[in-house]
Amino acid sequence: MPLILLLLPACNRSARPAPPAPTAPTATPTAAPTSASPLPSPTAPVFESPLSPAEAETPTEQPQSDQPAIEFKRSGGFAGREEAFMIYADGRVEANGQEAGQVEAEAVEAVLSQADAAGFFELDEAYMTKDTCCDRFTYQLTLRHGGKENSVVTIDDADNAPAMLQATLEAVDELIANALQ
Repeated sequence: MPLILLLLPACNRSARPAPPAPTAPTATPTAAPTSASPLPSPTAPVFESPLSPAEAETPTEQPQSDQPAIEFKRSGGFAGREEAFMIYADGRVEANGQEAGQVEAEAVEAVLSQADAAGFFELDEAYMTKDTCCDRFTYQLTLRHGGKENSVVTIDDADNAPAMLQATLEAVDELIANALQ
């Protein structure tokens, strides 16, 4: 009889073992909270700063302003150009909405201070001529300094424009030229 027992399993080679019976899902045990936490207490400092509180609150760099200190727009001429320049107090210069270069922040401050001292913030809003022909350039200059703001429009050879306005336009044009180098 032992021989028959050995042959029976050999005859049933195509039979596969039955899959295991499905089991109900079991919940994964979670650890109960303990009274000791590995995190520091809220009153304990997480790290010690090498700076004193006064030093930590003092910024090391001048923050970038979103508003330009100088806006300069030039349009007209023979080719009908239109240019717009934004100069920020930190010296950043943009031309027609694109980064164009950098000048010294001190140079920007010097132009603004000179314009302020010369009376730019008391100027009228426009100095134009009756005759605007002959390919003249029109300029719009807006300055912001010390809480003051003024915007002035003029044209080449305006017969009523103050000399200090022309000097300020030239100083701003020089800042732009230095940034574009």
